[in-house]
Amino acid sequence: MTHRPRHAAPKDAASIAATHVASRSRAYAGIPTVEATPLQRTRFWQSVLEAPDSPASAVFVVEDAGLVLGFAACGRQPDAALAAQGFPGEMQALYVLPDYHGQGIGRALLGACARRLLAHGMAGMALWVVHANAAARSFYLDMGAAEIGSRESADGQMQVAVGWRNIVPLAAR
Repeated sequence: MTHRPRHAAPKDAASIAATHVASRSRAYAGIPTVEATPLQRTRFWQSVLEAPDSPASAVFVVEDAGLVLGFAACGRQPDAALAAQGFPGEMQALYVLPDYHGQGIGRALLGACARRLLAHGMAGMALWVVHANAAARSFYLDMGAAEIGSRESADGQMQVAVGWRNIVPLAAR
């Protein structure tokens, strides 16, 4: 199956929220986190899709028969230290339903975000990932990211910053 990401629209908020909740429950199983309810996630994604924070911001979905298999969000880097290190873009979210891991959906979504950021003059991208989420860290490193920093989050989780100084190869996917 070929996975072609498309821009998400406000009507996709509930489907994105359902995928977000299902994906996080598997990704963070056994990791103490504060989880939002499906309704809170729907409201959040509705607000993001109705009012992007900048022209560079975008949310993409890959779907099959109306089911959102995965989604990604990207935009300008809010972390001044990462931006100063040459990572002006941020991967804000990337989630794929667990039953669809390994099918190229994450790669396709990462590529869509890279193309969006490049179109807005950003050649580098980074994100923070929970250290205990080994599968996510492994995915990003397999996709060419490098570990570029670490910190403790407000909720006490250790996080690792991963980034790409040059996202052109990602955009070619």
